[in-house]
Amino acid sequence: MKKILIWICIMVVVLGFCIVGAGIYRFNFTNDDIYLQNGGQINSKDGTYAIEGHTITLHNGISEVEVAPGSVSKSITRYFGNDVVGDFNGDGKNDTAFLLTQETGGSGTFFYVAALIGDEGKGSGTNAVFLGDRIAPQSTEFRNGMIIVNFAERALGEPFSVIPSVGVSMYFKVVDGVLQEVRPHISESDARTIAERSCIKGGEALSAGMYNEGTKTWWFDANLNATREGCNPACVVGEETKTAEINWRCTGLVQ
Repeated sequence: MKKILIWICIMVVVLGFCIVGAGIYRFNFTNDDIYLQNGGQINSKDGTYAIEGHTITLHNGISEVEVAPGSVSKSITRYFGNDVVGDFNGDGKNDTAFLLTQETGGSGTFFYVAALIGDEGKGSGTNAVFLGDRIAPQSTEFRNGMIIVNFAERALGEPFSVIPSVGVSMYFKVVDGVLQEVRPHISESDARTIAERSCIKGGEALSAGMYNEGTKTWWFDANLNATREGCNPACVVGEETKTAEINWRCTGLVQ
């Protein structure tokens, strides 16, 4: 009988260790590995951001703050979405850019773009940059080191009762943790029109554009009918001259 009691005690202790161990594993998986499980995408719905000089912290994608102490009116900030994931600051870790909306008690719904900079499963929120009031968001991209927000807005002078129909693309970069707008003098669509007129013929095509802020030029990879051996041509459009030429970007020896 005594031996049986001893064995029962041993089994209880072993079972207890197993339960505790399983709990620890589950806790660690949930808190430490969820970042990797989600493919490196961090949770932008629970970050802290700077909007119009105020610090806003989202909880499950929403923040409600009194407009003034004791005021019935509230400033409501919501996570909207249109996420894009990429390495915005070149540290090898995934970051997320997305849209926010803010309502301050009036009829307006103000849209912003913000970013959450990744750090091994955690994140640091940036400032939010204003996009427009009651716009129609379309897509957010990350190309050639730039965050591109595409949306539709109303033409100048149109009332808010009119459905937004004018396409707009805004460009952003993260510099030292700050989200900054990059403003090309000519838009990608205008640069593409110049490139198509100057660089390609029938049956040829251009890729999506890349803006080089340093040289103030738009670059479009060109799929040409005739190319030079060892070359990867691009049509380059200058902002100031508004002219285009083919940069062959050749490598290797030329016979």
